[in-house]
Amino acid sequence: MKWLNHLFIYLLLHGAFIYGEQLFFEDFSGGSLPDGWTMEGRWEIGTGFGDYNTTPPGMLYVWYPSSSSGSDPYDHYMLSPNITLEGESTVLVQFDFALDGWPSTEHTNGMIIEYNSGSGWVPVLSYEISPSDGSTVDIPRRMESFYADINGSVQLRFHAYGTNSYYIDAWIFDNIEILTVPQLSNISISSNNSIDNQTAIPGDNITLTFTSPVALSGLPYVQINGTEVVAENTSGNSFSSQYIVQDDDSEGPISFSIDFTSQDGVNGSTAKVTSDGTSVVIDVTGPPNPVVGSSFTALGGIVAPNKWNTTNTSVQVDVSVPQDSAVTSLDYVQGTSISFIGNSGTVTIPFIESYQVSNTFTVETWVKVNSSGNYQGFIDCGQDEPGLQKGFGFVYANGGWRFYLKTTNSNINYTNMVSAAASVNQWTHFAASYDNGTLKLYRNGI
Repeated sequence: MKWLNHLFIYLLLHGAFIYGEQLFFEDFSGGSLPDGWTMEGRWEIGTGFGDYNTTPPGMLYVWYPSSSSGSDPYDHYMLSPNITLEGESTVLVQFDFALDGWPSTEHTNGMIIEYNSGSGWVPVLSYEISPSDGSTVDIPRRMESFYADINGSVQLRFHAYGTNSYYIDAWIFDNIEILTVPQLSNISISSNNSIDNQTAIPGDNITLTFTSPVALSGLPYVQINGTEVVAENTSGNSFSSQYIVQDDDSEGPISFSIDFTSQDGVNGSTAKVTSDGTSVVIDVTGPPNPVVGSSFTALGGIVAPNKWNTTNTSVQVDVSVPQDSAVTSLDYVQGTSISFIGNSGTVTIPFIESYQVSNTFTVETWVKVNSSGNYQGFIDCGQDEPGLQKGFGFVYANGGWRFYLKTTNSNINYTNMVSAAASVNQWTHFAASYDNGTLKLYRNGI
């Protein structure tokens, strides 16, 4: 077993534990394949690789049997049983994970984690070590997690692949658990409009109220009509947010979103609809004027065209009433993100002096990764070329998203960067902060 002595600046993710209500747990403590699990190839339940397998036994994909010479392609799977989770629509899956690596200038080896809830396999996390990574790549033991949208049950699959397993020592997994995801309740929206609290005009005050099932780590993040508003803790785990309708707000239903994190660090499901059916509609212009037509028809008794007689009882007049311009409901998309397809899409923001930071700064972003490859990135304000290193940014390297930073006392080194994983096709929040020599990387606030 060989590994490179890593110089980690600071990784807050390592050793962070988060808890909801536990729905499933497997720690392989029986020392053999648990009931309902299946494995093939070099997968095993074992106690080896103790520097990384620190709570043995664990679920391992090992390098042997193999040879250091030539190519030996493989695709081997470890599958969980189908786990029944009635009543849940979204769950959090988390597990301990590590890689004990081995250097190679020729071979690529990787790991993909997927789940299936009846509609096919969904890849959510992936790691790949390729010849371009250079020296030995190890991933120190850490907790990984992803959110799964489910329909009554879920199955997990761990896919080891590569061109020669000799060039890993082992992939290590342990303490696999599935947790509930907090869901808000009592979500209601209203206005102080004097005529109807489900309509609003500019100047009216909108009130959004909701309740969390658990204590929170901080105040929820609330947006109303695309504007961030304050969430006030009214009592216990109940909250209220206010918004004043603006003159330039579009007519139609007021949109909102609520994001929150439990005291134990579990991100709750984003709320975008009320739980009681309430919806406030902005209606500024009022109904347009009707148009009276020129066609009149006498009704009742003896009807004669274009004539009224004493036997007629009523007159029919055709009136055209245009539809009100306010839309009462719609399915909307926030539309405040940029989608890049392929490997060459960019958006360039002109440089300003304030980007040239010195002692303290924070960079944060939401990102939804469809796929990842070495040296791809999503925010870059720097350069890494022979003899010319400067700036900072996020880049994918050595099986994880890393934040690079060039300072007067350090160079860009992809092996030693703080790193974290991002679930495929799921929104993930990254924040990197630097404060007088200490670099911290947060994923989803942890």
